[in-house]
Amino acid sequence: MNAVRLIGQRLAWLIPQLIGISLVTFCLVRVIPANPVYLLAGPSPTEESIRAIILDLGLDQPLHLQYVDYMGRLVRGDLGISWISRQPVVEELRSRLTASLELTVLSLAAALALGVTMGVASALGKGRALDQVLRLVTLVGLSMPRFWFGLLLVFVFYYHLRVAPPPLGRIGLGVAPPAHVTGFYVVDSLLTGNLPALGASLAALALPVLAMSFMIAAPIAKTTRAAMVEMLSNEYVRHARACGLPRRQVWAYAIRGALPPIITMAGIVFSTLLGGGVLVETVFGWPGMGTYAVQSINSSDYNAVQGFVLITAIITVAVFLIIDLLYVIIDPRVRH
Repeated sequence: MNAVRLIGQRLAWLIPQLIGISLVTFCLVRVIPANPVYLLAGPSPTEESIRAIILDLGLDQPLHLQYVDYMGRLVRGDLGISWISRQPVVEELRSRLTASLELTVLSLAAALALGVTMGVASALGKGRALDQVLRLVTLVGLSMPRFWFGLLLVFVFYYHLRVAPPPLGRIGLGVAPPAHVTGFYVVDSLLTGNLPALGASLAALALPVLAMSFMIAAPIAKTTRAAMVEMLSNEYVRHARACGLPRRQVWAYAIRGALPPIITMAGIVFSTLLGGGVLVETVFGWPGMGTYAVQSINSSDYNAVQGFVLITAIITVAVFLIIDLLYVIIDPRVRH
């Protein structure tokens, strides 16, 4: 019942949150210094062409009427037309969202496996040589820029060793993408039995996943270590150890108690990566959401920027709803 009530409360707050996000985004994009009218009009615009573009985009209306019109279209699931590409924003975001999600989910999975392992090992060996080495690796991961690490990987594995494909997108050169089923190349390759596309898409994912996962494994490892150190000194863990329980079972109790902050950090990292991996996407030519957002901001494409922010906000709210539900499952104190 607590889980059902929690879902109801979060969903009830979802609508006002999205309205607030849409309002703030709608106002902020309109204070971008660049004027989209002159970008669309070309290098030598006339007054008539400028006036026609203003009327076509509805920019002659007062700001509050523009917002009402935008919300009316939004309720119908219409995010508008991109002013630059003249394509529906929904369609452009759909193709780029799958690319970003594929990269982000795989990077997060790899980062969780690496970060949690490092954090637990560091906590269990607190003060020893392994702990010092792992803390140094974590510090390097926290301080190293993602784009620089990505460039380093490209330089070593593609330029020198020639074991990685060129950083030119989601699939290798000369290999056709798999038939569209879900939009995720790895999943679609498996569903359609396209082994060449599967191998090419995994090879294209290897370096960007490594670049992103190593960077985000560092904060996960730091959070895991701190939570595990606290749990290992907790009363119930010390009592379990004093009762003579096997060491692995005691560690399992401590790891379960340390899961809530780890899950929270994973959610924060996921939300950050979804739209904030633009530098890694640029290095590897990845056609994701971050690149799309930067291009839209540079061209003052209001509809595209608003659509990106709204979709990212919905996914972020959904991720933290899942985190709250995991709290209910993991932590008995939340249930009671």
